[in-house]
Amino acid sequence: MAGRRGSDSGILKGSSGVTLKYVPLPGLLVLLAVWWGGAVADSDLQPTVPEISPRTAFESGVAAFQSGNLQQARRLLEQARDAGLASSALLYNLGVVYYRLGLYDQASAAFTPLLDSPHAPLARYNLGLVLQKQGDTEAANAWFSQAAGDSAPREIQLLAQRQLASGGSSSATSTSASAAGATRTVVFLSAATGYDNNIAGAPSDATSDQAGAFGDLLASGRAYLGRGEGRAIRLEAVALARQYPSESEFDNLYLSVGAGWQQPLGAARFVSDLRISRFWFGGDLLEQQVSLGASYNRPGCFWPEQLMVDCKLAAFVSTIQGGSDFSAYDGALYGGEISAGKSLDLWRFDGAWRLEFDRRDDLEVGEEFFSLSPVRQTLSVVAERQITDRLSLGAEPMFRSSRYADPHRVISGGQLISRTRDDEQFRTRVFAGYRLDRRWQLGLDLVWVDNRSTLGRYQYDRGELMLSLDGVF
Repeated sequence: MAGRRGSDSGILKGSSGVTLKYVPLPGLLVLLAVWWGGAVADSDLQPTVPEISPRTAFESGVAAFQSGNLQQARRLLEQARDAGLASSALLYNLGVVYYRLGLYDQASAAFTPLLDSPHAPLARYNLGLVLQKQGDTEAANAWFSQAAGDSAPREIQLLAQRQLASGGSSSATSTSASAAGATRTVVFLSAATGYDNNIAGAPSDATSDQAGAFGDLLASGRAYLGRGEGRAIRLEAVALARQYPSESEFDNLYLSVGAGWQQPLGAARFVSDLRISRFWFGGDLLEQQVSLGASYNRPGCFWPEQLMVDCKLAAFVSTIQGGSDFSAYDGALYGGEISAGKSLDLWRFDGAWRLEFDRRDDLEVGEEFFSLSPVRQTLSVVAERQITDRLSLGAEPMFRSSRYADPHRVISGGQLISRTRDDEQFRTRVFAGYRLDRRWQLGLDLVWVDNRSTLGRYQYDRGELMLSLDGVF
């Protein structure tokens, strides 16, 4: 996602907040094993494979590989392929298994079709490994040189550069975060400037001059402390600041630290984490959250099997304490999310549905009462296309409904009016990203928000244009 994402790090930032999300390339953990493992001889003991669906065969094949049963992994993955399953993840994993079994021609045949996909840098690297094993060092180094190019993800660049530096030796030590004792870190930095035409979110019929420029600074990082067999401790931190030179009362600052654990479950991955965050608004502490979350990530979770859509189920619960002047924000927030993603040629599609239950103390001032406790549902879709090796374009429409628990009581025209607040927000974002080199990219985001409400004071339009410089290290 261009503009506010380090595409190689899996770290994302939306214009309305900050989240961290690790999105591994399907089969990446398995693929990197090509570099570290040696060939395994065929076994005369060949267990039979029962008749199962292509999707189940694929998932079982990945699980068999992770458990070290290469022959079983080969049969299951070939069964999925022969049954009509076609996906980048399947080709990658088949190529890796063939490589580990010493079937280099078949490994090359599996990796080659991926040269025309968004995963071409990793395919080039793997083809170099295959040729290296076949004794063609010159041809292998040609592939490694291409894999080390500026358009490749940083991790692939480093692997390819090490192969070139080692003179073609494939006996280098593993740097995987899943290897016992290994550590991997990712840092994302971003500086942005832009223009907001309705900083305060003032009603559409109000006269407001609260529009102006803003500046953003974002720093986030994640460390993986490997514990072997795909398990790892995850440490992460985020700092985001936004300043409005002409409207400093709307300046805000967000800080968050967290720790978690990731554990493979067959072909899937389970992650749990604990996070503490604070949010300041206009220089005052607005609220502090302590959150506990869990997620289940699984490739190929939806029918039909040929789609091989990657999905994620997540749940969270947070306790919230408002600042000294914001005790009405005391309470809890809990909910969950279902999301899915699919890479298709030069396209990437992602969708999510999120449900939140916000329970706060609410605000009562004299006769007036304001509910701060909505039930929210959010539906979003992202479509992004790689135009060239450096340029990508995309769009993200989003719809969010918010129904507040108790009716508002407000004084209007000298009368006390009671009405339940229901909001419907339509948000459209278009974005572009241009990669400058292996670490830096430029991003351009245009966002338009149309918030409709049963209470006029909460009905507004808002537009934002932002230019950013993002780096991944």
